[in-house]
Amino acid sequence: MLSDGYDEVPTQRVYRRRGDEPRRRCLCLRLSESEYEIITAAASRQRVTRTFFAAEAVLLVAREDAPVVREADRALLREVMEGNRQIRRVGGNLNQIALRLNASGECPPELGWCLELVAGSLQRLDSLAMSLDELIHRR
Repeated sequence: MLSDGYDEVPTQRVYRRRGDEPRRRCLCLRLSESEYEIITAAASRQRVTRTFFAAEAVLLVAREDAPVVREADRALLREVMEGNRQIRRVGGNLNQIALRLNASGECPPELGWCLELVAGSLQRLDSLAMSLDELIHRR
């Protein structure tokens, strides 16, 4: 028995297999301390090693099973969400205007600016849809 408590020293490392193919290739990643801690915490939550976690995450994205979201994509998504919020708000206003029109038979003065807001919002959403289409076809 050796002094460190092991009966024998392994002659070759044992690598976890994914299916039938052993993982023998090595990829070196450089990380900041905060990135390293994020990966360490995530691997710990999954109860796997950092190396296994990083390999699985990289392969997931490389196979396009998970999208890579860039800051520009996030900004575009925020714009779409804001457009959605505005359209919902305008829809509520149009419902109130329709109720008043049906009740009194007269066209409320708010109808003009509300329709202008709808037209502007729809133009903005059309522009966002074109940007999304370009983004999708660029990938």
